[in-house]
Amino acid sequence: TLSSSSAASDVYKRQNSVSLDDIDAFATQFRTLRDLPPGGTGRYADVEGWSDTVDSLIPMMTLVGDYTRAKALRGVIEFSDQVALALELVSTHPEICEDIRQAHRVVLLDEYQDTSVAQSSLLSILFPHHPVMAVGDPYQAIYGWRGASSSNLTDFDTAFGAGAVTTFT
Repeated sequence: TLSSSSAASDVYKRQNSVSLDDIDAFATQFRTLRDLPPGGTGRYADVEGWSDTVDSLIPMMTLVGDYTRAKALRGVIEFSDQVALALELVSTHPEICEDIRQAHRVVLLDEYQDTSVAQSSLLSILFPHHPVMAVGDPYQAIYGWRGASSSNLTDFDTAFGAGAVTTFT
């Protein structure tokens, strides 16, 4: 339904720290690809299809804005809001990170393929150059709809600092 689509878009926006204005600017700029002159083989059907998909973001962002305001008006937050707020806190208050690091000498992140960009950012701010182990299977990633990406597995050493990375296949 339309309302569940706007809720899902709001989750994606929060999980990936993207503003409505950024999405609107991207969609508007992407639309200009359709107006470029065709190449030697004519129009590119793939680009037109992508443009149609990206164009659908523009009216959706109005609904996402309405949904976000309705949550604020009612004093309601959901999981994606909690992650975004936690990310904002640890980004602006390093003492929180230090307290959490002191409480957790070693960290195990299970099902790491199902973390979003925002969750990965949160964890890497909390535990840089800290004993952290992630376990996950890129073939079992099931939370793409909320911004999860199995690429977090391959980017693990970059996010948490150089260390030994072992991949089992």
